[in-house]
Amino acid sequence: MKTPESNTVIAGIDLGGKLNGHTAMAILRHHVELMSCPKGINADSWMRVLMDKFSVDLIGMDAPLSLPGVYRGLPGFHHFHFRQCDLETGAMSPMFLGGLTARALELKTAWQSKGIEVVECYPKLLAREWDLNALGYKKRLENIEPVLEQMIKKSVMHLPAAQSWHEVDALLTMLSAQRYANKEHVSFGAEQEGIIVA
Repeated sequence: MKTPESNTVIAGIDLGGKLNGHTAMAILRHHVELMSCPKGINADSWMRVLMDKFSVDLIGMDAPLSLPGVYRGLPGFHHFHFRQCDLETGAMSPMFLGGLTARALELKTAWQSKGIEVVECYPKLLAREWDLNALGYKKRLENIEPVLEQMIKKSVMHLPAAQSWHEVDALLTMLSAQRYANKEHVSFGAEQEGIIVA
């Protein structure tokens, strides 16, 4: 996997609850930095500050960034629960995720207004492609190390040690966004309704 232009800063976000400490972010600049929002801190405010601090150009987010096309009157879309990309990837319904989807859309709108590109990613897709499930992906904490070793091998990048599966997913999301930046990604869904990239 080649590295994008050196001046391109890429973030990968595993979006968790606003205050539960489950939001993690990986930032790719000259090297990869990995961080988690502390429990009790507003994750959305925390991320906004860091996006400005690191002057991020591209964000990959593990959260729905659009609603099913039927709600926007898009012709040919009739499903009230899933988008085409959800059906193709097995992702959860944006409607089921409710408040998380609303937060993700609000963050996307704010970042796009600053000229930051935001793409939706689903870390399970890269995990599947790289056969991380066979190494115990998202099973037990002790499986993080072998999973990370496989990610380093497949991405040909130095990745920092992860302390949680949220941080692993932030890294996978960042790597998917990097593939998008390099035009090496795969897209799922319909462009007009919303796509997931991996």
